Amino acid sequence: MKTPLPYLELKESIFILKKKNKDLKSTVNTHFKNDEKRLDRPTQAANKTEKYLKNLNEAEQLVNYGTWEFDATKNAIWWSDQMYRIFDFSPQEIEVTYESWMANIFQEDRESVDLACQKLISSKAPLNIEYRVFTKLGNLKFVKVKCNVHFDKDGNLFKLYGVVIDITAAKEYELLLEKSSSTKSKLMSILAHDLRAPFNKIIGFSGILVDNIKEASLSIAESEKYLNILHKSSQQTLDLVDNLLNWVRFQSTEITFKPTLFPVSEVIKEVLGLEILFAGAKKITLNYTAPEKLDVYADKNMLKIVIRNLVSNAIKFTNYGGKISIDSFLRKGELVIKVKDNGVGIEPQRAKNIFTNSTNATTFGTQNEEGTGKGLVICKELIDRHQGRIYVKR
Repeated sequence: MKTPLPYLELKESIFILKKKNKDLKSTVNTHFKNDEKRLDRPTQAANKTEKYLKNLNEAEQLVNYGTWEFDATKNAIWWSDQMYRIFDFSPQEIEVTYESWMANIFQEDRESVDLACQKLISSKAPLNIEYRVFTKLGNLKFVKVKCNVHFDKDGNLFKLYGVVIDITAAKEYELLLEKSSSTKSKLMSILAHDLRAPFNKIIGFSGILVDNIKEASLSIAESEKYLNILHKSSQQTLDLVDNLLNWVRFQSTEITFKPTLFPVSEVIKEVLGLEILFAGAKKITLNYTAPEKLDVYADKNMLKIVIRNLVSNAIKFTNYGGKISIDSFLRKGELVIKVKDNGVGIEPQRAKNIFTNSTNATTFGTQNEEGTGKGLVICKELIDRHQGRIYVKR
């Protein structure tokens, strides 16, 4: 029996409908999966960005540099986490502005940094600059900045960006090397100058003794006098060498500043005891009246070096038969030690540089004692260590 034609057509229509429904379902599923992938792309991009920033942060901490960017269209500055750390801030602790950034720059460097920023924009060329900054904790750091600038197609400022590298450790090492070299040169100059004078005395007086012993022309009293001078000169030379070694250690930070409380007259009397023979050779009178119960809180050895240099210089530039007075007293809560002489004085121009290294001119005392004032340079440094002042009045 044959199937009626309408039934066959209906069956075929149902089959076609089912097939189309299956194809539609497959198409819908495919589109849905594609939409899921498209929806997931922002999440993937965010994860990549987060991973990149994490790697950047770790790299910046490792090398100790920070990155920054200034968006001119929004007038906004962005700092990486390490930028905050360089300035001793926690990440995102402060709102960064041009003013807050400039406030952290060492005051003497602000003008040059501001001019450099202006030059960067006007020249449209990359910039490298070094300057000093004060951090939140008050630490002084040296930084090196490398930055560039971008403009839009109309020539308007679009963006500034760059890196800040903390070079404090390298800079401190560089300064240490410079100081070491300067200390070595200064030491050689001092040794050549300050050791020469006492050795000349030793050689001179020992020569007198040798010559007169041969001729038997010196009395026992005269021989004893010259031997005492030789002994004192030898002791002074040894003390000078010890003081110079202490100074070298002080320069290289091997010697510590050790202040104690002691009578100031104790140190002054000790120094005068060493210098009285040299003053006596020129018939110079040394006057000192010790004050009652005047104590000073200072490094005793350093103060001794200073007073000895001042008294020795006064003897050197005072004429035969002159007078030198030493006074110590309190003025407005500060200890004042004054060494005064009636010697030849000092030229105004030299007086300005007497406590610095800016002059190496040799000077001669009233009996051709040679000197360059290197000892006074030491005096200035030691008094600075006490946060005091040293000066000369004419």
